[in-house]
Amino acid sequence: YDPFDFSIAKLNLENRQRQEKSRFVSQPKNIKKKDIFTSKNLNPLDFYCSPVFLSNFLTSSGQILPREQTNLTLKNQRLLAKAIKRCRAIGLI
Repeated sequence: YDPFDFSIAKLNLENRQRQEKSRFVSQPKNIKKKDIFTSKNLNPLDFYCSPVFLSNFLTSSGQILPREQTNLTLKNQRLLAKAIKRCRAIGLI
């Protein structure tokens, strides 16, 4: 690993890049965002043994992404957070 990977400077750089990306990609406000779990009729808690899938909902520092970025409903966001915490507890993430 490079020491830069664990520095505050890298986190600031990633935040700045994410903000720039979201600024240029503006969605019309009348388009509904789709929840992937609801559309496929899945339960997020079933994925607690799939760290590769759950890593899509984490930042590079391991924090859970907010609902605005994951496009999940409140219920599914809570269940996803619980699944990620379970995955951490058993040592997969």
